[in-house]
Amino acid sequence: MISLAVKYRPKEFNDVSGQSYTIKILENQINTKQIKNGYLFCGASGCGKTTIARIFADKVNNGKGIPIELDAASNGGIDNIRQLITEAGFKSLDSEYKVYIIDECHVISSTSFQVFLKTLEEPPEKTIFILCTTDPQKVPLTIQNRLQRFDFLRMDLETIEKRLFYILKKEGMENNISKDAVKYIAKTAHGGMRDAITNMDKVLSLYNDKKITIENVLNILQLSDYDILLNILLNIKTDMSETLKIINDAFLQGKDLKLLINQMIEFGLEIIKGDLIGFENTEIPSIYHKDIKDKINNSIWLKELLNRLIDLKYKIQYEGFCKPYIEAFVISEYYNVNRQ
Repeated sequence: MISLAVKYRPKEFNDVSGQSYTIKILENQINTKQIKNGYLFCGASGCGKTTIARIFADKVNNGKGIPIELDAASNGGIDNIRQLITEAGFKSLDSEYKVYIIDECHVISSTSFQVFLKTLEEPPEKTIFILCTTDPQKVPLTIQNRLQRFDFLRMDLETIEKRLFYILKKEGMENNISKDAVKYIAKTAHGGMRDAITNMDKVLSLYNDKKITIENVLNILQLSDYDILLNILLNIKTDMSETLKIINDAFLQGKDLKLLINQMIEFGLEIIKGDLIGFENTEIPSIYHKDIKDKINNSIWLKELLNRLIDLKYKIQYEGFCKPYIEAFVISEYYNVNRQ
């Protein structure tokens, strides 16, 4: 069965969420016949680079032909680039322009880029190169200077939510999942539309005639276990044995303790942000807001703990077995607090 991310991939500029300025410029270039030979699309994964490249290729050719797509991760060697340069010299047989879309171009080797440079300086007539990357600083400046660069923005939360609700309505599943759950999926995608749609698709695949809740989303996507994180914060100052038990239980359940420390840091940061800008603006699910407000009311202590957790993170980053270090940290925290 086709995934929702593929099924609802935009095929027209009007269907694209966000990136309005980039789209306006590209549409204007098409309308005025000011099309360039080389473009560099930069931005985070899932923000629409390849989708817009495909739509642009379709529009410049009035729907004729198809672009030639290359994954630089497997086609970025010098022999691949030389072959591309040779083939680019031949005119397209089924469209006005021959369009190459090169994904993850930053992995192309420096030697291959040097070979490619001359072609970008003097490209074959009616040939367009669209290079896409999530890591533009790895693309040599000599290459960037010969391309028209567009920086794609992460999607804002409202835009992602609107798209998710649109897809649910089209699929007839708007009553299968709570609005809070959809909003939480959108929030944890960190501005990536594709990630949000993919995660919602995963959640919906386990629908069993009961409305999906935030709790279901947390379990299905295996996001931070907020029950564990909250229990550690509530006990670390007052109940050393309970905190050690929580850590040990997490270890026996197969949880990555280094990841747990990272999640503790993120959780503590979100709580502090919640105190400052409101918990509705954090990534903490709404079902935990009341408990946090009622039970964690010393943000100064939390800020100090956060700094010590960051120090712990760097101490254990190269340790193969970090459990003793984390347990020592818990014991130290308890005695430091209770000596005062």
